[in-house]
Amino acid sequence: MEKRKLRGVSSLLFLAVAYLVIWIDLFVPIGANAPFPGPWFGISIAKNLLRIVLLLLLGHFFSFETIPSFESLFPKDPATVRSRLFPDAMDMLSGLVIGGAAFGIVLACSYIMSLLHYTNPVLQTMSHNALTPAVFLGSVGLSLSVGYSEELFFRCFAEESFCNLGFPPYLAMACSAILFGLSHGAQQLGGMVVATLLGFVFSLFKRNSKSLHAIALGHAFYDLCILLLTFNL
Repeated sequence: MEKRKLRGVSSLLFLAVAYLVIWIDLFVPIGANAPFPGPWFGISIAKNLLRIVLLLLLGHFFSFETIPSFESLFPKDPATVRSRLFPDAMDMLSGLVIGGAAFGIVLACSYIMSLLHYTNPVLQTMSHNALTPAVFLGSVGLSLSVGYSEELFFRCFAEESFCNLGFPPYLAMACSAILFGLSHGAQQLGGMVVATLLGFVFSLFKRNSKSLHAIALGHAFYDLCILLLTFNL
């Protein structure tokens, strides 16, 4: 099967439709006292796994260089072709470096935000929950599923779509980062600005030949650290 390569306006329209379909729940308001533990973790993880499957299907039917193919994840001859389904030791080490860099950037941003008396409404809501073993396991699963689903969409699918529109690489990275930031609208302006900055940083690491596994694990490691610091210890 010959894959179709999207170019120009068709690439932008395809990105817009895919964004609305895959991230439709972002536009559903979350109540101020929404319960985060328990079933919420399971539902959120399931939604992210569905996003990953949808993105892999898009990569299967359309030509995207940055989205892994099923053939690379499940090679027909595993003896001669290495699967990229699981990260290796270098991916994990790079992920720690990327996550640490993201965490350092957010610490600096948090200091600036504190001077402006900004508090993140989403994290403030989550802080009312105690950290139990079940919540810890849910946080790990959630962080991993978010890391892979968001990196597949924003750093792979969206960024390459902007390149297919004719944007130079750094402008495509910036547009993808802005879209990433806007997707964190529930965290208000401060959260969107920080997310945009982090999105661009993740893109820089990706451009520096870091694998999808490394970027996704770095993103997940950062998210997990934020969650653990947020919950009521």
